[in-house]
Amino acid sequence: MRPRVILEEWQRLGIVNINENDEICLSKTAFVPEHSFNDKAQYFGRHIHDHLAACANNLLAETDPMLERSVYFSALTKESLAQLRTIAETQSQELLKKVNQHAQQLHTEDMGKPDATHRMRLGIYWYEKEKSSTP
Repeated sequence: MRPRVILEEWQRLGIVNINENDEICLSKTAFVPEHSFNDKAQYFGRHIHDHLAACANNLLAETDPMLERSVYFSALTKESLAQLRTIAETQSQELLKKVNQHAQQLHTEDMGKPDATHRMRLGIYWYEKEKSSTP
């Protein structure tokens, strides 16, 4: 595909825009497919696989524990959830940016090395639900 075709498609999807200096700028902090169920399912499958594999590794103690942390609270108001979600989104985006920048640098340095055979994924999620009387 030609770069112009990709750029035009990303503009159509609202992923990028061109600013007053004729620079291509990201419009979103993340890309999550919004239209195609198949794209969403593929994205979901990759993430859930790695998340569950980290959990299974920690449960079975096959190697050193992998990062798998969460915070849980109940009996919160909708307003409190909104505050917490804002903090979570802001801070997690900063973490992801920092890890991504460092990973890009290391990826460049590791290119062509015979032992550059590993991959990683860092994911962050938020889940909320109104409590019910049933478990």
